[in-house]
Amino acid sequence: MPAVAQQLEKPAAASPAGKPLFVEAEQLFEQMKELTQNIAQRAYDFFEARGREFGREFDDWFRAESEVLRRVPVEIKEVGDKLTVRA
Repeated sequence: MPAVAQQLEKPAAASPAGKPLFVEAEQLFEQMKELTQNIAQRAYDFFEARGREFGREFDDWFRAESEVLRRVPVEIKEVGDKLTVRA
Protein backbone atom coordinates (compact mmCIF):
# COMPACT_ATOMS: atom_id res chain seq x y z
CA MET A 1 0.00 0.00 0.00
CA PRO A 2 1.54 3.36 -1.00
CA ALA A 3 2.32 5.88 1.68
CA VAL A 4 0.16 8.96 1.78
CA ALA A 5 1.46 12.35 2.85
CA GLN A 6 -0.76 15.29 3.56
CA GLN A 7 0.01 18.76 4.83
CA LEU A 8 -2.35 20.29 7.33
CA GLU A 9 -2.54 23.76 8.76
CA LYS A 10 -2.05 23.95 12.51
CA PRO A 11 -5.47 24.22 14.14
CA ALA A 12 -6.47 27.54 15.61
CA ALA A 13 -7.09 27.80 19.33
CA ALA A 14 -10.87 27.81 18.91
CA SER A 15 -12.30 25.29 16.47
CA PRO A 16 -9.87 23.52 14.08
CA ALA A 17 -12.24 23.71 11.13
CA GLY A 18 -13.88 26.99 12.08
CA LYS A 19 -17.13 25.15 12.81
CA PRO A 20 -19.01 25.14 16.08
CA LEU A 21 -17.79 22.32 18.34
CA PHE A 22 -21.21 20.64 18.42
CA VAL A 23 -21.05 20.23 14.62
CA GLU A 24 -17.65 18.54 14.90
CA ALA A 25 -18.95 16.33 17.72
CA GLU A 26 -21.93 15.35 15.57
CA GLN A 27 -19.59 14.40 12.71
CA LEU A 28 -17.49 12.32 15.11
CA PHE A 29 -20.59 10.47 16.33
CA GLU A 30 -21.62 9.78 12.72
CA GLN A 31 -18.17 8.37 11.95
CA MET A 32 -18.30 6.17 15.06
CA LYS A 33 -21.77 4.95 14.06
CA GLU A 34 -20.53 4.03 10.58
CA LEU A 35 -17.49 2.26 12.04
CA THR A 36 -19.68 0.24 14.41
CA GLN A 37 -21.99 -0.72 11.55
CA ASN A 38 -19.02 -1.91 9.47
CA ILE A 39 -17.76 -4.06 12.34
CA ALA A 40 -21.25 -5.45 12.96
CA GLN A 41 -21.67 -6.37 9.29
CA ARG A 42 -18.30 -8.14 9.20
CA ALA A 43 -19.09 -10.00 12.45
CA TYR A 44 -22.39 -11.11 10.95
CA ASP A 45 -20.54 -12.36 7.87
CA PHE A 46 -18.40 -14.54 10.15
CA PHE A 47 -21.54 -15.75 11.94
CA GLU A 48 -23.13 -16.76 8.64
CA ALA A 49 -19.93 -18.43 7.43
CA ARG A 50 -20.00 -20.60 10.57
CA GLY A 51 -23.51 -21.80 9.67
CA ARG A 52 -25.35 -19.34 11.96
CA GLU A 53 -24.26 -21.27 15.02
CA PHE A 54 -24.79 -19.32 18.24
CA GLY A 55 -22.30 -19.19 21.09
CA ARG A 56 -19.27 -17.52 19.47
CA GLU A 57 -20.59 -14.00 18.94
CA PHE A 58 -17.76 -12.36 20.86
CA ASP A 59 -15.17 -14.25 18.78
CA ASP A 60 -16.88 -13.00 15.63
CA TRP A 61 -17.01 -9.42 16.92
CA PHE A 62 -13.36 -9.34 18.01
CA ARG A 63 -12.23 -10.90 14.73
CA ALA A 64 -14.23 -8.28 12.80
CA GLU A 65 -12.73 -5.48 14.93
CA SER A 66 -9.21 -6.72 14.26
CA GLU A 67 -9.88 -6.61 10.50
CA VAL A 68 -11.67 -3.26 10.39
CA LEU A 69 -9.44 -1.47 12.91
CA ARG A 70 -6.06 -2.36 11.47
CA ARG A 71 -3.17 -0.36 12.82
CA VAL A 72 -1.57 2.00 10.34
CA PRO A 73 1.92 3.31 11.01
CA VAL A 74 1.79 7.10 11.11
CA GLU A 75 4.62 9.63 10.97
CA ILE A 76 3.84 13.23 11.96
CA LYS A 77 6.25 16.12 11.38
CA GLU A 78 5.81 19.75 12.32
CA VAL A 79 7.67 22.43 10.38
CA GLY A 80 6.70 25.99 11.19
CA ASP A 81 2.92 26.30 10.98
CA LYS A 82 2.49 23.11 8.89
CA LEU A 83 1.95 19.51 9.94
CA THR A 84 2.88 16.66 7.63
CA VAL A 85 1.08 13.38 8.27
CA ARG A 86 2.35 10.28 6.49
CA ALA A 87 0.45 7.01 6.79
